[in-house]
Amino acid sequence: MGSDMKLTGLASGFDWQPLVDKLIELESVPKQRLEAEKVRNNEKISELGILKSQLDTLNNSASALQNEDLFNARKVGISSSSSGFSASAEAGALTGDFEILVESLASKTEMSSRNRKIGGLAGKLNLGTALEDLPIFSRITKGTFSISGKTFSIDNLSMTLQEVIDKINATFAGVTGVNPESDSSGITLEYDSSSDRMYLDTNEQSPGASSRLPVLGSPTDTSNFLHAMRLLDRSVARRDADFEAGSSISIFNPGDGSKAWVHSSDSAVSLGVFDDRTFASFNGILHERTKVEPDFDSANAYKTGDRVYHRGFVYQSTADLPSASWLGTEKAVGDMVAHNGAYYQLLLDLDSSKVDSFSSVDAGDHSVNQATNPGTTTSSDAYKAGDVVKASDNTFFRAIKDRTHPSAVDWSGYSTGAGYSAPLASQGWSGNVPAAIFNLGRMYELSPSVTATEHAGATDVSIYSSANGWGDPISLVAGKSGATGAENHYFLPQTANWDNVNAHSAAASYSSGDIVLQGGKFWQANGNLTPSAFNSANWTDVTTSINDLANAGNGGLVDTFWTKVDLSAGNQTYWNEIGHADGATNFDSSYWQEIKPEMKRFDESGAGAQLNSIDYSIWAQVGSVGSDDGDGVWGNRDLGENAVPSDGNFTYDTWAGSASQGDYVHHNGNVYQARIATTSEPGTLGSEDNWHLVANVATIAAGTVTEQANRRRFTDTGFWSQYTVPDPDQNSGHWKVAQEMVITSSQPLGTVNMTVSLANANFASAFTGLSSGLGNFFIGEGEGAVRIDYDVNKDTLAGLIDRVNSSEANINLFYDPIGNRFVARNKDTGSIGITLHESPTWDTLAAASVNVGAGNILQLMGLADPMSISTSFSSSNLSSYTKGSFVSLSSGSITTYWQALQDAPTEGPSPVSTQWRQVIEGVGRTMESELGRNSSVRINGGDLVYSTDSDFDGNNHGYEGISFDVANVSIGATASFTVSKDTNAAKIAIDKFVEEFNDAQDYINSLTAVTQDGENVSSGRFTGNIEISRLSSQLRKVVFGDAQAHSASARTADGADLIINSNDGSNTEINNIATQLALNSSNNGYTIKVLDQNSSGNPAYFKWNGTSLSWESTTPAYSSFRLPDIGLDFGIGSDRLVVENSALLIQALSEKPEKVQALFAEATVEDAYDENTKSNRTYQGLSYALDDFISNFLSGDDGTGYKGAYETHIDSVKSQNERIDDKIAQLERYLESREEQLSAGFMKMEEMQSKLDTQLQTLQNSIPKKNK
Repeated sequence: MGSDMKLTGLASGFDWQPLVDKLIELESVPKQRLEAEKVRNNEKISELGILKSQLDTLNNSASALQNEDLFNARKVGISSSSSGFSASAEAGALTGDFEILVESLASKTEMSSRNRKIGGLAGKLNLGTALEDLPIFSRITKGTFSISGKTFSIDNLSMTLQEVIDKINATFAGVTGVNPESDSSGITLEYDSSSDRMYLDTNEQSPGASSRLPVLGSPTDTSNFLHAMRLLDRSVARRDADFEAGSSISIFNPGDGSKAWVHSSDSAVSLGVFDDRTFASFNGILHERTKVEPDFDSANAYKTGDRVYHRGFVYQSTADLPSASWLGTEKAVGDMVAHNGAYYQLLLDLDSSKVDSFSSVDAGDHSVNQATNPGTTTSSDAYKAGDVVKASDNTFFRAIKDRTHPSAVDWSGYSTGAGYSAPLASQGWSGNVPAAIFNLGRMYELSPSVTATEHAGATDVSIYSSANGWGDPISLVAGKSGATGAENHYFLPQTANWDNVNAHSAAASYSSGDIVLQGGKFWQANGNLTPSAFNSANWTDVTTSINDLANAGNGGLVDTFWTKVDLSAGNQTYWNEIGHADGATNFDSSYWQEIKPEMKRFDESGAGAQLNSIDYSIWAQVGSVGSDDGDGVWGNRDLGENAVPSDGNFTYDTWAGSASQGDYVHHNGNVYQARIATTSEPGTLGSEDNWHLVANVATIAAGTVTEQANRRRFTDTGFWSQYTVPDPDQNSGHWKVAQEMVITSSQPLGTVNMTVSLANANFASAFTGLSSGLGNFFIGEGEGAVRIDYDVNKDTLAGLIDRVNSSEANINLFYDPIGNRFVARNKDTGSIGITLHESPTWDTLAAASVNVGAGNILQLMGLADPMSISTSFSSSNLSSYTKGSFVSLSSGSITTYWQALQDAPTEGPSPVSTQWRQVIEGVGRTMESELGRNSSVRINGGDLVYSTDSDFDGNNHGYEGISFDVANVSIGATASFTVSKDTNAAKIAIDKFVEEFNDAQDYINSLTAVTQDGENVSSGRFTGNIEISRLSSQLRKVVFGDAQAHSASARTADGADLIINSNDGSNTEINNIATQLALNSSNNGYTIKVLDQNSSGNPAYFKWNGTSLSWESTTPAYSSFRLPDIGLDFGIGSDRLVVENSALLIQALSEKPEKVQALFAEATVEDAYDENTKSNRTYQGLSYALDDFISNFLSGDDGTGYKGAYETHIDSVKSQNERIDDKIAQLERYLESREEQLSAGFMKMEEMQSKLDTQLQTLQNSIPKKNK
């Protein structure tokens, strides 16, 4: 054990050290035993530590089941076809199907200077500035650029912008500007300082030609001039067009409004696109004729003062057009009516012009067998074509055909009794009936197909039966000539009886009275006859009786077979009256026409040909509007164009042998219009259908026949006068300034410089309100406002914008150099406004010298309204206000401020006006149109639900725990999802608990197990340890739980099928339930729990007796929900949990999650009264019971001082190790001493040996040596 280096046996020659070591080793055996025991103890501590870890893990897995979310977990199934839709549901969320209709998606509020400041924010260009110094977005470079193929160069950037413009607009060959085609129009470049843009004007002579814009640029260009001027974007603008030299557009001189100025929407005039006729140059500016008055419509009932447009001219009504509709009873000269969309005036006094009343024919006048009179028709004359008559209903008719019929038979002598005055069959009439007859003055025509066959007389043996073609009323029989009493009449066979008459048959039986034909005679049976040959003795000859037509109607046998027919004129079966004019609903249109507007002309030959031409000579068309084009081209304003043609300025054509359709001619005193192209001379016989009769000199109301015609053809001066169109500068609406298309800079050219000091940033206006260049503004108002300071001499716009965007104001500010606008945008979406101000007084806190603004940078940026608005509103100045104008409006002591939202507003400022916006000096607030949108959805077709972003949760829609995001769903699209119970998380937690429980049990078993392998027997380190050995069974007992149900536990069921609040002593409530549920014998045992029985405050149970069909009191059947109810149990003879039925666990989690939760996680309740045992008992879920047990085992109870089995074991083993350490220390001290003792003894021996050796040597040396 010594550490000193020793050399042993030097004196004695005996190496004694190994002997010492061996002796010490033998004496160290007790120490080695102690060290081995300590190792075993440390291994026990390690295994106990593993046991603790196992139990802690088990306890943690059990405690994890105390998470309520496990048993209320939800899963979401998305069935939406909208990609990008997401949804989630927290534990306990409402289950069900949800359909989401996205109505809008959230956007950000964006305040833009463009909505507040009209015109650019940057300063305009100075044409005298060198190109290199222009404050524009793109710096101009040297080189060449091309316009319409022509190339221009920029040699140095010290050139001014005006010099470049002058190059382009140089005059060559008398044409100013770029003129590659060498025509009369050159392309010029000009700068408009009001809009801060360049314009390329084509200077084309026609407004339509201005659409042919020049091509700019070339691949060989080396200068970016066109790009820098933003002309290559080919932005097209319309501006007031000027009059170009050489144009064919008319000059409008003051007072030219009486000429024909057509507008482009005139469908009656053939116009080309951008037709020059629709334009006029007034004071050098082109104006386009616009439609103000409606087109003339001949169907409209215009009133005095109404104005209409027709082919460039405007007319004003001087009198109301007729409002009365034509009735047919008008008769006085000058009567006016409206009819079929036109207006008419009666030119004749019809009563004076008529021949007579048509009813005069009933007295025998105007008989049709009389001739017509070429002169004036008298009562002795037949009516001729053109005669006018008055009907009994006071309507008037004109004959269109001569009313004569020379072959008509005078039927006035015919009567039913006497018949015709002569034998009918001897008159030579076709079919023995006259084709036409007349009775006094009326005329009739035989109905079609009526004929009469002459009767054969007394010996006639014809059978007039249906089979032989008789029976139709039009098939008559005329009495035989010479047969007195019959020859003047018509007869009709009675076929019903004739059909029973046949030739005699020997095979037939006959009854008395039957008639047969036999031997050329008719015979009547004297009695009933059996079949036999004819025997005249049995029959009577009745041939004469049947044919005795003269006695028809007197009751003889003849009446059985014949009926006398009345062929009087009034019998409409045989006669149709013709040529009559009894009234508007009863007249013969082959002979007569009602006198009415638009009536047709008549065939003057009297033949009655039906015509299509119109006769305006009785009812004249009036109220027309029309003009004369002069040369056939409307609206070219030649000398021939005439708004109101008259005899003084217009002459009708005369007949020249031919006419085209629509031509008017003045011929033989009348005015005609050709209905078709014709060579027939108007006014001659046979020409009537080719010509409309427009005016007849015999019936005119105007001074001349042509003036009468003008009232229809042109403008009726009785109703209309020309209206002079005001000059284009009179704002009457008849003109608008014409626009021409030009290529213009796509944006204003001047820009605000972001990188120089604010003072030099090229704002359009100057800074004001600063103190030594310092200013500030606020984002927000009041306590929440964020202050932004700036120094115009030091800060740049880029730095200021970054300061805003980095602040807590939660907005982003940016400048758009292309659009020349500033924008303040919320960082968050939603309908959330933005307020900016730099006012020193407006803020709520300004009175306390807080939030006091200074400067006007927000105004310069167009994000706040001016700090001072001094223009007072005046209603008389409305037309002068332009869009963007600011005015103040005072009412008493209150002054408000407003900005015009349009040019020339038509109403004054007010909160309801859409033409004005109320503003605040020095303040910028979000407009309604600038507000961002909220997302909005409908859930299951309900009301709109809103969110400021795309996420929706319970705070938005009320479905707690359910969230969804519609950011990637299109507006109008739907998304759907289902929220359902999710048993998976709880199952995993329970499975984990089972796994950890079994791992712990397996480890405990390994600590106490005794195993035998053949003759070898081994045991765990804690075999025989009571606490460890009992641990497995104790854990099993804890997890298995108390088999006796506690009534207050959520794990417990009381067997009730229904729970109600109360029931009275007569059991009224539960009896009603029995009735409602229709309980019967099959419901035996159905149990109801009453929470408050008979107002006692105590519960009661009632069970249905299926035999007595009544309720009886019962006690609850308590049962506890335990591990076997979820498919878990302990194996036989095992402390391990076994999953016996995994489906039970899933079923229980789905159907009874609250029971499963209570089984594992019901919190401990101590000394709770138990109705089941009638005692106070503690109940708890197994996770709490397991925690109590494991905690007690591992840590004990601080209250009682009990350390717990684990701690006790650890402490015991550690104490043993301490004692072992002490013993080892003692042994080590002994062995060290023992080694020193042995070594010292051997050392003394070595010393003695050395001394002896020395003495011996000395002795030997002292003895003399012998010589050899």
